[in-house]
Amino acid sequence: MKKFTDTLRFLLCLSRNGFRYNTTMVDAFFDRFLGSHKIINWKKGNPVYSSMVPPMFSPASARLFGNSLFDAFFQKTTLYEVNIALGDVCNAKCPHCSFYESIYSAESKVLDTAQYVEAVREIQSLGATNIVFVGGEPLMYDGICEVIRSIDRTKSISTVFTNGFFLEDQAKALHEAGLDTIAVSIDHHNLKIHDLKRGVAGLSEKIKKWLTKAKKYDFNLVMSLCLFEWDYDELPKYMDLAKEMGFHEVIVFPAFPSGRLKGVKTKPSKAGFWKLKGLVDSYLDKPEYPGIYSYPWISSSYSLGCQGGKKYVYISPYGDVLHCDFKNRKYGNILETPMDEILENIAKMPGGCGGCAAFEG
Repeated sequence: MKKFTDTLRFLLCLSRNGFRYNTTMVDAFFDRFLGSHKIINWKKGNPVYSSMVPPMFSPASARLFGNSLFDAFFQKTTLYEVNIALGDVCNAKCPHCSFYESIYSAESKVLDTAQYVEAVREIQSLGATNIVFVGGEPLMYDGICEVIRSIDRTKSISTVFTNGFFLEDQAKALHEAGLDTIAVSIDHHNLKIHDLKRGVAGLSEKIKKWLTKAKKYDFNLVMSLCLFEWDYDELPKYMDLAKEMGFHEVIVFPAFPSGRLKGVKTKPSKAGFWKLKGLVDSYLDKPEYPGIYSYPWISSSYSLGCQGGKKYVYISPYGDVLHCDFKNRKYGNILETPMDEILENIAKMPGGCGGCAAFEG
């Protein structure tokens, strides 16, 4: 009789508290991961907490949380995100670019579209729920829409990081291919200075013109920033610009000493870490502003820590698998070795690259 009574009391408790409990649990997950649980957008009726995570209640979201449960139960490390460089050419000269003077190789051959499609198939089979296309400038790669169309959207979301120059011409095709997110890199809140830094005249005007038409497409719109620590005080000006231009989210990446910045001392300080966190947090309760998170938070011990070579890898346009875009240590090539074997070999190696330790705070 007691067992029956306890079961009834449990069901009653669940009916009274289950909704609130589940909501609190979701909030706690995103608070730990991103530092906030602000909803930035809605896609097909489902809430989007970040462009980095599938919309809640979507099939890809169920897969992400299923992978997390699998990892916890079986002590596994399932691939979560893969950055794929589409092509090795770009029309801009970004001063902080991690690709040129680091990964670019004039002697190497860029993967063809069929090879990129096979890479997508393989990383999805290994559990990846977040596929990010970078470059070079990925919109200069002719087969980009075919590669995006090959993604099983019940398993993964997709993002393109772009300088925005070609968006107006390609946005419709990207939408029809199934792209989820467009992240546009902005180098200065004064857009005239932004254009000078990028070395592309009229770039910001092309971005603004495209954004006025973007609402008819179901994209998450992201402003991507790369800031030195001494630029953190300028963040409010970037947030005002993001609000004005209609972005859903702002991502703050720290300037990292790689690529064109490899000779610049950019190591963040503990004080800078918390200063940026405070600035980010000041916008979380302002619904009129877009969502915002900082990569230093995610790569710190307060969140994920560095996941390079574990839950995250980077595939160069030549098929080389690296820890991430910022560190050019190669672990294998997908044209020579299956991706699962490359990941197994990485797992056997002691320690990571150590680069993200600078962001521990």
